[in-house]
Amino acid sequence: MNVELRHLRYFIALAEATSFAGAATSLGIAQPALSQQIRKLEDELDVVLFRRGNRGTHLTPAGEAFLPRARVALANAADAVATARRAGRGASGHLTVGFIGSAAHTLIPAALRLYRKLNPGVEISLTETDLTQVAERFEDGALDVAFVRWPVDDPTVSSEPVLADEMVAVVPYDHPLRYEKSIPLSALAKDDWVITPASVSKAAREMFLANCGCSGFEPAIGAEAFSAEAIVSLVAAGAGVSMLPKDSHSLTCEGVCTVPIQNEESVVVMAWREDRRTPVVTAFMRLTREIAPVKRTGSR
Repeated sequence: MNVELRHLRYFIALAEATSFAGAATSLGIAQPALSQQIRKLEDELDVVLFRRGNRGTHLTPAGEAFLPRARVALANAADAVATARRAGRGASGHLTVGFIGSAAHTLIPAALRLYRKLNPGVEISLTETDLTQVAERFEDGALDVAFVRWPVDDPTVSSEPVLADEMVAVVPYDHPLRYEKSIPLSALAKDDWVITPASVSKAAREMFLANCGCSGFEPAIGAEAFSAEAIVSLVAAGAGVSMLPKDSHSLTCEGVCTVPIQNEESVVVMAWREDRRTPVVTAFMRLTREIAPVKRTGSR
């Protein structure tokens, strides 16, 4: 069967107008062309849909039975087109946003609130993830976009900066520098350090060691911990000092103080897999860029 949507549209117009002249005018086509298409539809269905007479054109019983279903079919087709167009521009579908710890804890809510308002047809999931699992979760489709702290180790994951946090020294409550308004990184050269192991992020560890080297010292590693919470606890226990983003939710702990570190910052990046980027992801990324404190030129 070769019934086209235009055949349904012409049939419905004729059924409503009850005359070929009126239907042709509403459709914006010539009356002979309409007559030809109606005949083709009747031939395709092998039924007579209209009774033609001097008093107009009226539906046969077959036409009466066909009309409501033709309207449903045409409406379903229009809905399918609209759905495809919404999905194509990122206005419908599903979006999973990941984050690590306190990364972008102010930016994510703002971006999601605005995105939900603009795209109510998109279902959104928010999930906390582990830095060591980010690349894997992108690979298996469990993440569409994530907010993590730079640097990102995996070369398959693209990223761009969206936020910068001030870095603070986390020191024991009796540390001699605890009352300083700010200190250079070199002021902690003689302290033992509590840092994350290379298994969490080799790139982040190397960057920390490089920053210490630029400040003229090689840090003595007194202890390692996987989470910010564990790092702060070890500092409170006297294992050494550490450096964490100021906005980290885990910094409130009895027995520690924080002191701003001069010229040190933690950059939050928006990360994604370019080969997995859907219109929904692109739309969310575009909106996030518009409200992000850190701007990047040339972003798509």
